[in-house]
Amino acid sequence: MPIDADVARRSPARCQLEQSPARGEGILDRLGSHAAAPAPRHPGADEIHRGKRQKFYTVLSDLVHGEVIGLAPERTKDSLTGLLTTSLDARQRAAVEAVCTDMHRPYLNAAADVARGHRRARQVSRRAACGRGPG
Repeated sequence: MPIDADVARRSPARCQLEQSPARGEGILDRLGSHAAAPAPRHPGADEIHRGKRQKFYTVLSDLVHGEVIGLAPERTKDSLTGLLTTSLDARQRAAVEAVCTDMHRPYLNAAADVARGHRRARQVSRRAACGRGPG
């Protein structure tokens, strides 16, 4: 049975559960007992454009591992603030060393607001400084 791209990205235990529910009994319980995901030390914030009607989405990603952490509609300060506070728990937010953004002022403000209270966090506004090429 071919496995589609969505299933291939999921954990092996979840794939096993979807392919054979009888064999997967208790797997979801065991999944919760594993260690929490590593905290992204250098998250990046950017936007993507979808469709002809200027639909923008804010994307929060782990630049080191190349994984999407969260996606929010619109391109606003509130959308990035929401992603930084809901997609990352307190432990993960405390581990952030730098938030990499472009020069979009609402993103800069959101990163600064969330970084307040976390001594280690700083803000990097150029992709080049984050190792992502010319910025």
